[in-house]
Amino acid sequence: MSGDTVGWRDELGTQFVAAYERWEAGKPLPNVVDKKRGYVPGH
Repeated sequence: MSGDTVGWRDELGTQFVAAYERWEAGKPLPNVVDKKRGYVPGH
């Protein structure tokens, strides 16, 4: 997350918990970087 807005830390925590829960459940993670391309490919 980039930028400096009010509440960014709370939002970052929310995103982390959601990603952790998906990882723990064996579901695909959002916004995974393609290491060969160096960015998150579009859908």
